[in-house]
Amino acid sequence: MDRVTRAKLDSLVHLLASSGGRGLGSVQDVARRFQLDPLLVQRVAEEQGVSLEGRGFAPPADSPDGTEAPVDPNQSTQVMSIAELHRES
Repeated sequence: MDRVTRAKLDSLVHLLASSGGRGLGSVQDVARRFQLDPLLVQRVAEEQGVSLEGRGFAPPADSPDGTEAPVDPNQSTQVMSIAELHRES
């Protein structure tokens, strides 16, 4: 993991620990603020025991009726814990 991403994650963990998630907005807002993937932000928040507003993700903007695109069961996203990310570096 590069230094910039590590610094973003460390800052996110510090913010979540100090604020308890109050006043931070949704997962999307926090992800945009730290320029991180929303799934990663959600996972880090869960690890820290913090519940962010609007845990659900907005439907894709290109979806005309607001429904989500079908999910491919063969596609998965693995999000590692903070401890695992630090061990890899």
